[in-house]
Amino acid sequence: MNYHTQKRNMLFSLFEKCVKKEFSFLDDMLYSIEKNAMGWTITYSSEIVAINICYERTSFEIYMTFLTASGLKCTLDELVDENNKRKFFYITNENTIEEAVIEFKTLFLQYGKAILIGDFKTIENAVKIRDELRKNYSKKQNLLATEAEVALAWKQRQYSMVIELYKSIEEDLTPVQKKRLIISQRLIEGTKDDSSSS
Repeated sequence: MNYHTQKRNMLFSLFEKCVKKEFSFLDDMLYSIEKNAMGWTITYSSEIVAINICYERTSFEIYMTFLTASGLKCTLDELVDENNKRKFFYITNENTIEEAVIEFKTLFLQYGKAILIGDFKTIENAVKIRDELRKNYSKKQNLLATEAEVALAWKQRQYSMVIELYKSIEEDLTPVQKKRLIISQRLIEGTKDDSSSS
């Protein structure tokens, strides 16, 4: 066994020990641990929720996920992020393990404890916010991609393409884009008038 593998195994063992100690308030739940190529996952589960505490092998990141019996799923980061206090946990040496796990537990008790008694409002809100953020991000990426296509079409004087692209995002057009759409429509109408008069 090489040095890096030994060190990683030592960190994982220490991580498991710290989690068992700091999350002892979950001892009435079913405990299991899965070790695989991705890392270690410690799971506390009941009839209503499964709580996974994960330590990734390559990134050395720890994180917590919640999965309710009804299928709702989110991470502790997402619960915390709703309150604008997002925190990442990376454990690269034994000196940071206990400190990180204690802070992790503190955040769980502050933002996720209600989950233990079946109050999933925080998860529902986090899922709603996450889905909205993803939707907005996707929409923003689509708008940026469309604007890049419009810039090319405008440069090549393909005004019918400009119109088609802008019509696909019409409700989100900026004042400048609306003006460019009107100009493109006028230019197309002018071209039609010219061809019909000749």
